[in-house]
Amino acid sequence: MIKKEMEKFKKIWVNEYFQWCEFFSKDIENSNLKSETKEALKVGFPEQAAPFLDFGLFANAKKYIENMKCDKYWAFGHNGSGALICIDTSCHDSIVLITCESKQEYSVQNMNKNILELCKSLLLYRNFLEIKDEKDTNELIVDLENKFLELNPNPNELKFWYDEIKYLKKDNM
Repeated sequence: MIKKEMEKFKKIWVNEYFQWCEFFSKDIENSNLKSETKEALKVGFPEQAAPFLDFGLFANAKKYIENMKCDKYWAFGHNGSGALICIDTSCHDSIVLITCESKQEYSVQNMNKNILELCKSLLLYRNFLEIKDEKDTNELIVDLENKFLELNPNPNELKFWYDEIKYLKKDNM
């Protein structure tokens, strides 16, 4: 079922502006991810998405995780500031953003409760950006916030996205 959901997401996502990347099956199979997450990642993921997110397997990301001596994270992307987008295998394969302060220090911010919720979040944000210049932006930001609440009523699991909404509100003042 998750494979169908991911293929549907891929079909919606890919166009002349939005490309798709595929992961090496060996890297996915050798990971300690849940089988459902592995199945999803075998379909691939967007190469890039707003807000300033890049996906793919990066050698330096793997080194950061190894240096942190923490094998519970599986890095599969990063943001524009260099923070790693990871799957936390110790927390039901939730999606987190890890900011590395040093080899021993890092902070973790929740993004989504799972890979499918991340896909839905990316689409919500992309759809918002596509229409934000056509309508009242304040109204659209409130609508976006409500859609995230519908997606997941637990704001702690979507901390990254709620921070982005705060930035949008601040920029729109």
